[in-house]
Amino acid sequence: MLKMYNEDLLSFEQIAEATETDWWSIKQLFKFKGADILTTKERGIRRRARDFERIYDLHYNNGLAFTRIYKEHGLSPTYCKQVIEENIHKLKK
Repeated sequence: MLKMYNEDLLSFEQIAEATETDWWSIKQLFKFKGADILTTKERGIRRRARDFERIYDLHYNNGLAFTRIYKEHGLSPTYCKQVIEENIHKLKK
């Protein structure tokens, strides 16, 4: 469950669905074990940082438009633009 939460960045609800349990029990288990609980905002930032290389490669290296990335990979144009905007500074170093 920790892998699902920290690496796959799934919410408690998504983990509960995958494990066929209720989300509240999972959250309580995490608290009991002392695991760091991310806010929705923190999880979103991590997800966008994780997706940056993939989106950058698709858009700049492969020349795909954001609409085509959406059609082929399910990542909305708005999401792609936000990912690039938030993480483009990584390339300038």
